Amino acid sequence: MGVPATKLLPPILAVILLLATVACNGEQPAEDIESTANPANLESSRQLIFNPTATPTLPVPAKVSPNTSPPPAGDTEPTSTPPATDITPEAELFQDTPCPNFGVPAGPDFRCGFFSVAENRQKPKSDHIRLAVMVARGIGDEVKPDPVVYLSGGPGENAIESMRFLFKRHFIAFTGNRDLIVLDQRGTGLSEPALDCPELLELRDETAGQDLGNEESVAMAAEAIAGCRKRLLDEGVDLGAYTSAASAADVTELMNDLGYDRWNLYGISYGTKLALTIMRDYPEGVRSAILDSAYPLQEDLYGSAPANLDRALTVLFEGCRASEECEANYPALENVLMGSVSALNAEPVSLRLSNPLTGRGLEPLFDGNGLLHFLFQSLYDTDVIPSLPKIIFDIEDGRMGTVELILSSRLIADQLFSPGMQLSVQCGEEVPFTSVQTIRSASEKFPKLAGMFEGLPALGPAVVQICDDWGVPAAGLKENEQVSSDIPTLVMSGEFDPVTPPSWGMRVRDDLPNSTFIEFPGTGHGASVDNTCALDIMMQFLGDPDASLDESCLADLTGPAFEVPASEISLVPVFDPTFGSSAMAPEGWQIIAPGMYGQTALGETALIMQSVPGLDENGFLALMAGQLNLTEPPQSRGTFEGVAFTWSLYGTTAQGLTVDVALSESADAVYIVILQTTPDQRDFLLQEVFEPVVMALTPSP
Repeated sequence: MGVPATKLLPPILAVILLLATVACNGEQPAEDIESTANPANLESSRQLIFNPTATPTLPVPAKVSPNTSPPPAGDTEPTSTPPATDITPEAELFQDTPCPNFGVPAGPDFRCGFFSVAENRQKPKSDHIRLAVMVARGIGDEVKPDPVVYLSGGPGENAIESMRFLFKRHFIAFTGNRDLIVLDQRGTGLSEPALDCPELLELRDETAGQDLGNEESVAMAAEAIAGCRKRLLDEGVDLGAYTSAASAADVTELMNDLGYDRWNLYGISYGTKLALTIMRDYPEGVRSAILDSAYPLQEDLYGSAPANLDRALTVLFEGCRASEECEANYPALENVLMGSVSALNAEPVSLRLSNPLTGRGLEPLFDGNGLLHFLFQSLYDTDVIPSLPKIIFDIEDGRMGTVELILSSRLIADQLFSPGMQLSVQCGEEVPFTSVQTIRSASEKFPKLAGMFEGLPALGPAVVQICDDWGVPAAGLKENEQVSSDIPTLVMSGEFDPVTPPSWGMRVRDDLPNSTFIEFPGTGHGASVDNTCALDIMMQFLGDPDASLDESCLADLTGPAFEVPASEISLVPVFDPTFGSSAMAPEGWQIIAPGMYGQTALGETALIMQSVPGLDENGFLALMAGQLNLTEPPQSRGTFEGVAFTWSLYGTTAQGLTVDVALSESADAVYIVILQTTPDQRDFLLQEVFEPVVMALTPSP
């Protein structure tokens, strides 16, 4: 559970992402957010962000005493993280390292480094581990002394690497008058060690085209997890030391070492559980807390999952029925969906995916249970929800292009996640308080969903045996009990959230007497991301956590505007200073990036108008073929006379979408117009959008 994958990178074709970098003054920013669109693998990008050899290595002995942290508040019942003992005074805690460039031309200064903490505070002399930390300095005239500390989800989400995609879009807002602290929690991302499990990615790739039953696929996943466990143990990792209580102590030690007296917690999904743990164990430094998609400690994630998904699907079906346009275009939505589930379980289809970061292709089989899992993940994402009725009908008609595009974008999330950390936390703190029978009985109450959950090793009944094999100690009862605190808290939930429903947010609200709960209509998991209303409310709250909040912006959130076929499109004049051109763009389409417009936030139908210095037509076509894994270059479709240019036209298909391209060379650049859409919309959009835009585009004087 964390930030939805399409929040990291909208599911737009990789060649379009590449344009965002090569078109900027003819060269690619070395570490801009979009620079990850190049084919270099993510492991290489990790070395670029935090290069351990760039500064002298921290000289930590093999065995040193743990760091000092304040004792947990409240009762003194032993937990998996008892009070720490003194650290040896000669051990340096924070080692500065070079920071990534987040592509902010005029923004905050950054400080990055590794913070040393004891791996296991229960041991008098413990090995040390290093936590990757990024501090974005506040940029306002009067920077407040209390920073915002971001706690990512999962557990296991790689927070710092995700900032490459999310910082400019969302997190930079917090630096207006405060520092922002982002850390990779112990066992994740750039922290050392990271409890990554490449064995699971290898299994995914090796079995992509195989028609496996639930039992076989779960067994193979369990075997890969066992291999990951053995490797981590051989590397000396203490798997039982990676807990929420340990991470809570880490955060408190870090903030004290950085010299802050007070701080504000901002957690999403599992990050809310970590925030609640900090509020329970180390409340002294916490000024306020923002909990987005709350995960109460006392809830049974596994026993509740089927009911939570069924609730979210019901909200989707009822929302479509309540919309006159949606109901007219997509009647009997639930029946259509379940018909496709049955058909695909009987005869799976092969999909063609392409990793937007690496360009590597993957051709998995897609069955009915896979369709339900696709919807489960899609209901996380506010940007995807409006397109779901259309996607369901497309699937019934055999059109898989949008599904392929979204699943391709989700391949990124697999590389920004540390599964071993999730296993250590969940196997110690969640699974001991449920059972195979509880989980199976929960899914049997929803027969249409039962097959999907049986096949999910991380969320179905199989998780109990996998956790037994993972072999970490069970946490004390404290980790399954509600947290009560009088710290001012803002609790937020999304109406469509399929995993941490609004009822969980209300439960946390009831446990925290000084809290406010807000449900955001039309939104999914991680309701605060890319939500201007939520951001406005969060800024009010941070300004004065005890004041009443102006929630009037909620009136403008009436629910998703479900995507329906366009009957007409109006074009309006636009000028793009980034690329120095004037053209037309569809009125009401969303700006995805400079020179890029999406019919919806999802971006499966998109218009791109750019110029690329230092590249000719052949160079661009070769680049495009490589990025999209095309077996042959785009086909020539003649020429077109515009107002300012003679255009060469090309076309191809990729991931089930049509891609029409117009290219025109000038003395020092190639001008580009691209229309990407689904086959059923191509003819209409060629006439209404592509041809008028190509006709009108002119360079600026």
